[in-house]
Amino acid sequence: MTINTPAFLPALAPEAPRNRLGFAQWLFRADHPLTARVQVNRHWQYFFGTGLVKTTEDLGVQSEVPQHQPLLDWLAAEFREKGWSQKHMVRLIVTSSTYRQSSRVSKELHQRDPENRLMARASRMRMPSMVLRDIALTASGLMNDKMFGKPVYPYQPDAVWEALAITKERDFTYPKSTGPDLYRRSLYTFWRRTVGPANMFDASSRQNCRVRPSVTSTPLHALTTLNDPTWIEAARVLAEVCMKKSSNPEEQVAMAFEKVLCRVPRVSEQAKLLKAYEKQIGFFKLDHESALKLLMVGESKRDESLDPLVHAALSHVVLGILNLDEALSRD
Repeated sequence: MTINTPAFLPALAPEAPRNRLGFAQWLFRADHPLTARVQVNRHWQYFFGTGLVKTTEDLGVQSEVPQHQPLLDWLAAEFREKGWSQKHMVRLIVTSSTYRQSSRVSKELHQRDPENRLMARASRMRMPSMVLRDIALTASGLMNDKMFGKPVYPYQPDAVWEALAITKERDFTYPKSTGPDLYRRSLYTFWRRTVGPANMFDASSRQNCRVRPSVTSTPLHALTTLNDPTWIEAARVLAEVCMKKSSNPEEQVAMAFEKVLCRVPRVSEQAKLLKAYEKQIGFFKLDHESALKLLMVGESKRDESLDPLVHAALSHVVLGILNLDEALSRD
C-alpha cells in the first residue's frame, strides 16, 4: 500500500518519511492551504463566537463559504510568517478595532445581521464554564497559579462516576483533591472520556471531536453557578476579604462588585445590592444555623473573628454579583 496525501493538496515531498513525522512536516509546509486557515478560523471563533467560516469542523467541500475570504487569507499568512505564534494571533485579534467595538446593537442591525457576520459590532456571548470557574477563583483570591503537573480533582457531586461502576473490577470513587489543588485552573481538571466534570456545562463528552462549541442557556447552568461549592466558597472568601478591608457595608459591596466586574457600581446598582444585603441580614437573624452552614462550604478556613451573620449575608450578595449577566457574559 502506498502512503500519500490527497492529490488536490500540495504533494508530499519525495524525501519526506512516509510516517507521522512526514505527515506533520507536510501539514506545516508554506504552501499548504489548510493548516493555518483552520487554526486562525478557530481563533476567530473563540473571540467572536462564530468563525469566519462558520463550519469550523469542516473547511472542505461541504463547508460554508468564508464570509471574509481576504481576511481569512491574510490572518493565515500572518500566523505562518510569525512562526505559528498563538500569542501573536491572540494579541492581534484582541487589539483590533473590530474586537474592541461595543456589543450594543440596534433593532434594525439585529434584524439585518442577527449572527453578526458583518462584524458591525462586538459579539456578545456567555463565557465558557471553565472560564467562569476561573473568574470566580481569581476574584476571590483562591486561584492557585501553579503551572504544569498532574491533573487535579476539584469539587464534584457525590458519586459522580457511579454510572460507570458496572463491575467491581475497577474503583470509580471520585478521589477529590485537597488543599491548593482544589483551586487550580480549570485547565488542570481531570476529565473522563465519557463523563466530564459536572460543573463544565456545554462541554463535549469527548467521545467524539467537537471544535464548534454549543452554547445553551438552561436552569442547570444557574444551578451550578449558584450552588456549586466552588462558587459558594469563592463568594464567601471574597466577602471575607472585603469585610477585613472595611466595616462599612456600602464599601464592602462596592469592593466586591468592582473585584468581579472591574467597574464601580452605579448608584441604582449599589442601592439594590444593599437592599439584598439587609434582607439577608434579616433572614440570618432568624436562622443562625443557616448562616453557619453557608460559611462551612469549602475547605478553606474562615476567619471566626468575623460576625457570622454579616459574613453570611455579604457572601450571599457576592454570590449574586458572580451570577449577574455581566459577570457571566463577554459584553
